Amino acid sequence: MGMMTTITIRNDAAGEIKKYPEEFAEKVYNACSGSMRGHLSSDKEFGLGFHANMAVCQQPIDSHVDRVYVQSGGTVCEMGAYSSYTEHLMHEHTDFFDRMLEHMEYTVKVLKQKRKVIKGKQDE
Repeated sequence: MGMMTTITIRNDAAGEIKKYPEEFAEKVYNACSGSMRGHLSSDKEFGLGFHANMAVCQQPIDSHVDRVYVQSGGTVCEMGAYSSYTEHLMHEHTDFFDRMLEHMEYTVKVLKQKRKVIKGKQDE
């Protein structure tokens, strides 16, 4: 099917898109081409107009690969078992990583409980 790129726009900067449409399109294209690489959050962000960090861009990924992103604290992070970016977060931002991990564990627990209820109703 191809490649996919996940980009999160911080809404307080959304007005800049209309002011700088060509620059915005170029930056989105660059994110999709994979030119934004690195472990630092600043390596995955771009600014536009008066906003230094308007968007968070994830690395392009083949559409056949499953990936989990967690939004927390005004950012979005990839949380993958074999991701070098996730490893970086785990070692360099331990409190933030632990908070996201706890959120993921809680979410999975609640969704499993809800799914169990739905399956029970379907079996009736």
